Amino acid sequence: MVAIDTGDVNDTKALNTMTKKVQDILEITEFDAIADTGYHAGKQIKVCKADGITTYISPKSTSKKNRKGKFSVSDFTYDTKADTYTCPQGETLSSSGKWYSKTNNKNRTVYQMKQYKTKVCATCFIKENCTENKNGRYIERTEYQPYINENNNNVNTNKDYYRTRQQIIEHQFGTIKRQWHFDYLLLKGKQKVLAEVSIVFTAYNLRRCVSILGFDGLMSKLKAHFEPFLQVLLLCWLTKVVKRNKISAAVTTRSGFYVKNYYI
Repeated sequence: MVAIDTGDVNDTKALNTMTKKVQDILEITEFDAIADTGYHAGKQIKVCKADGITTYISPKSTSKKNRKGKFSVSDFTYDTKADTYTCPQGETLSSSGKWYSKTNNKNRTVYQMKQYKTKVCATCFIKENCTENKNGRYIERTEYQPYINENNNNVNTNKDYYRTRQQIIEHQFGTIKRQWHFDYLLLKGKQKVLAEVSIVFTAYNLRRCVSILGFDGLMSKLKAHFEPFLQVLLLCWLTKVVKRNKISAAVTTRSGFYVKNYYI
């Protein structure tokens, strides 16, 4: 495990924070980022792509019918060249080309979007299966949709590759939380929490290195820089903790980068 962070933002805003940390610490640029649905956000996916990172973020699930029994957006086919949607009845929904701002509850712009609609909705005989809006059905397409589609295609065409996220990362948190009993914290405040968790994660990395290299092999590599610090790390394994926090941890392997939410 190479990077951790906690507290300031929710998952949908945390992906690029973690990938940046991985890039800085490992001094690498291009790699794969694999994460669960909580990290699926168009803006984050776009920034990752600009940074040379290929994302495999689990898509948010869609169903044939939404919660009110109406047609889902997935039932509408998008035409990239024409910039139009085709509805289940074969009618074309087009936009005016104008971008609208989507704002949050603080009236801050979250993203830009276009609206697609058709006048045919007024006379459609299955309108009740599509929308309750008296003006007809409309589709909103965000500025990040192309990046979302590319990411979703990465996952859907490489499902076995995406599944490696669970295989690689889950056991580490099981070891730390269940076997080492690190399930709450002694300290309060972000910096102190990160310091405490960093020590435990570093201890895990050292234990893993011992399993791979052997103790003598590890010591020969770390002796010049970290020998005085090893005793401190060993003492920290005995730490008992008192406060629950949520940690996002980045795990890298030769083939990719993985994100995990860890509740402690």
